Amino acid sequence: MATSSITDNIVIRDPKQAEAFADAVEEAAKHPLEKKKTSVRIVRDRAEAALLMKRWKELHG
Repeated sequence: MATSSITDNIVIRDPKQAEAFADAVEEAAKHPLEKKKTSVRIVRDRAEAALLMKRWKELHG
């Protein structure tokens, strides 16, 4: 879905630029983005949430 909306706006008339664009797309396909690992912490206790907010405020003001 996103690809079609991006490529609809690209107009390349110079054959050299078209080849360079195709090469760049092929190179990008060889090295896909890695999925980032995230950690999730479920807070069910009001006191624990307050402690986390206090720590956050100390770090970030």
